[in-house]
Amino acid sequence: MAVGNKHLGYKEALNQVELRSPGSKHAFYFGFLDRMAPLLRSASVAEQGGLGACARCGAPTTGAVCAFCRLVERSAGHEPVPVPTPRGRR
Repeated sequence: MAVGNKHLGYKEALNQVELRSPGSKHAFYFGFLDRMAPLLRSASVAEQGGLGACARCGAPTTGAVCAFCRLVERSAGHEPVPVPTPRGRR
């Protein structure tokens, strides 16, 4: 969506490779996952103590308080920002 976005070019290039060599996108993607699995496994939530419940709202979280409740707490002292809405739209 941004001017100069290279991702559409990458997508087109991968689609061209797939046309010439069916299954290459599958091999690329699953090869990436196989190489990343050991790195991701070491940072898994299970190894960090697992998920618990937020002390305030009960939502799943890796800490004592979930990110949403922390955000609400940080924003509590600020004035609300008015958001204009288009008239005639529902």
